[in-house]
Amino acid sequence: MKRQIRTQLIISFIFLMLLIVGLISLMTMSLVSDHFDKYVQKKHDTTLTAYKNELKVSYLINNGTWKPAKVKKIGIRALQDGLILVLKNTDNKIIWEPSQTLLHRATNTKNIDSMNKKNVAIKIGYNAL
Repeated sequence: MKRQIRTQLIISFIFLMLLIVGLISLMTMSLVSDHFDKYVQKKHDTTLTAYKNELKVSYLINNGTWKPAKVKKIGIRALQDGLILVLKNTDNKIIWEPSQTLLHRATNTKNIDSMNKKNVAIKIGYNAL
């Protein structure tokens, strides 16, 4: 009789410990995943803001015109960061977009999965965009 109660207590204790460890693991994984997702989104937003500001400065320095060489340089850096930059004016006419050669080089030098990020339009608020 004593052995049965002792065995039941040991099994109950082991089950309770496994349940507690499992719940703590699930909560930890959930919190880490949530924080990581927020970090990735913040990093992405920061990168987009940096490109937006760089384009603003380039536009303002050139008295309201786009310098193709500068825009291309910014666009190539954006490709290296896994972003596809397409610059359009208010009439939705494309001012600059990466050529197929640039896209091909970018996909060959970086992991193709990193190039499958969301396409994000950057609105600067100047008439030339």
